[in-house]
Amino acid sequence: MDFSKLKAGTASVWAGETDRFPHGSHTVPVFNTVTFAYDDIDEWYEVAKEVKNGYIYSRNTNPTVQVLEKKIRILEKAGAAISFSTGMAAISNTLFSLLRPGDRVVSIKDTYGGTSMIFLEYLKHLFGILLVLKIVKTSSRI
Repeated sequence: MDFSKLKAGTASVWAGETDRFPHGSHTVPVFNTVTFAYDDIDEWYEVAKEVKNGYIYSRNTNPTVQVLEKKIRILEKAGAAISFSTGMAAISNTLFSLLRPGDRVVSIKDTYGGTSMIFLEYLKHLFGILLVLKIVKTSSRI
């Protein structure tokens, strides 16, 4: 189905839902599992190497998350989308993917505690990435 022709409201409901849902469900089921079983190691290996469709471990992806990512990709008209289970996962993934030793990060002083720890501890000491704190003055108008 060409989801690009749908209005945003309709696309937000139906985009990415191209396969039949298991067990006759009418909406995307929530898969509350961590691992997925296969008949033998050869089948598991084919799924792990993406030769065969399937899922290995929910931290990477699962059927519920895959539909969410398809919906976001379609709604944003993007080539791909990826979701994270927490904001810290998204922040650390982005920083560790894009930064290299010697890079600088400019940030406000008051970030979330976990983000501050990444900036002040891990990036500096493990990777030699310098944090430049930007103090932003705000005025309160009541």
